[in-house]
Amino acid sequence: MFLRRANRARERRGWKMASPKLALAAASAVAAASAVAAVFGVDAVVGAFSNLLSWRQASVGAVPSTMTAVVAVDSTCVAKPWPVPKALAEEEVLIRVAATAINRLDTMQRRGKSPVPKGVTEVVGLEVAGVVVALGAAARGFRVGDRVMALVPGGGYAEYVSVHTATVMHKPRALSWAQAAAVPEAWLTAALNLQLGRAAAGETVLIHAAASGVGVAAIQLARAAGLHVIVTVGSAEKLALARRLGAAGGILTLTLP
Repeated sequence: MFLRRANRARERRGWKMASPKLALAAASAVAAASAVAAVFGVDAVVGAFSNLLSWRQASVGAVPSTMTAVVAVDSTCVAKPWPVPKALAEEEVLIRVAATAINRLDTMQRRGKSPVPKGVTEVVGLEVAGVVVALGAAARGFRVGDRVMALVPGGGYAEYVSVHTATVMHKPRALSWAQAAAVPEAWLTAALNLQLGRAAAGETVLIHAAASGVGVAAIQLARAAGLHVIVTVGSAEKLALARRLGAAGGILTLTLP
C-alpha cells in the first residue's frame, strides 16, 4: 500500500515523519483532505484518489537529454543544466514535472544542514505532480500520459524526475497541479500518523507542532474524521491558525516549564 511503502522509503532516506511544510499545504490541498478523511484508511486513501481518474491522458512530446534543475550551492538554490534521467530502473517511471512543493528538508539541504544521502540526486525536492513520459520495463499501474503525483527521495525541483512506482499515485481531476504536488509529503504523512493512532470519531487527538505542514494537514483530516483536536504550538499566532483550521484549543510550548 502506498502509505506504508512511502513510509519505508522515507525511513531508508532518513526522513522524519513530521518534517514540516513551509508552503502550499495549508489551503491548497483542502480538497485532498476531504477525500482522504472521508475514508480514513490506507487502502481507501489510494482508492479515493483513484476513483476520480476517468479522464483523458495528457499528450506527451519528445523527452530532451538535458533539463533545468535546482541544486543547493553555498546556501543558495541555483538553477543549472542537468541530464534528464534516462536509465530507468525496471519499476520506475519518468515524470515531466508540472509542480513541486517546499519542505523543511529542502531548506535544510539548501543551507548545508542535511547532506544528500549516498545514491540520491543532488537536485532538491521531495514531491511532485506531473505527467508520466516514460516507463521502466516492469512498471505497472501507469501509462505514458498519465497525470500523477509522487513522493520522491530527491529531484523534484527539476523539469523531469524518475521515481519508483511504489510512491506514485494518479492525480485526481479535482486537484490542480499545485494542490496535487502538496499532497504526498505532508498530507499523506498526516493521514498515516492519524491512522496509526487508531482514533475513532468523537475521541480527542493531540497534535504537536500544529502549525507545521504535517500539523496543518493533520488538524483538518482529524476534524473531517470527527475527532476533537487539541494542539501544541510555539506562538499565539500559530494557535490562532490552528483554531481557524478546527482545533478546539491548545498549549503554547514556550510557556511550558
